[in-house]
Amino acid sequence: DLQSTSLRPIKTFEYSLRIVGGLLGAFSIAGDVRLLYRAKDAVDSLLQSPFRSSPTVLPRMYDVLFPPPSSSRSSTGGATLLHSIHARIYEWGRDKFTKEHHYNSLAGVGSFALEFRYLSDAFGFPVYRQTADAVFRHVSKHRRRDGIVPEFWNVMTGMPTDPSRRGGLGSGSDSFYEYLLKVPLLAGGCATANGE
Repeated sequence: DLQSTSLRPIKTFEYSLRIVGGLLGAFSIAGDVRLLYRAKDAVDSLLQSPFRSSPTVLPRMYDVLFPPPSSSRSSTGGATLLHSIHARIYEWGRDKFTKEHHYNSLAGVGSFALEFRYLSDAFGFPVYRQTADAVFRHVSKHRRRDGIVPEFWNVMTGMPTDPSRRGGLGSGSDSFYEYLLKVPLLAGGCATANGE
């Protein structure tokens, strides 16, 4: 069970890239639909946790994942009572005593489109694509004339932390730009700045 084995916070970007991307890659090779459903469960957990706990469309950098609603562990949407209590205490403490999860990199907020679109196409549920497109549209509003988008974001306000700071293609943003190339290949066309 990918979501219920730990009460520790996960890094949203790494979980999406490694777990969701790995499951979808394995599904595309093996064709085992269990892998596709586990990828869906993993993304549902991301939507319930790092995306839901942010007041903007930008996901938090870290969060405790809720088990997916399809989990048979309990009748509370997959979460056990202990898990629900722990996650709420974590959320409260994170917001009350620290600001560490108020910020995320461009790669951390904007590298979901490939996996989320794949799931929308596979299941016919637009929510995954819409979530990724909303992030893309939001950060694209802040791009410079040369097309570069700010590298660091305050997920609580939805604003770049320092819009005048020079962005680039470094480790905090490279995956975002990589996805700008990959998503149109998946869609079989060309993506535009408004996510179409």
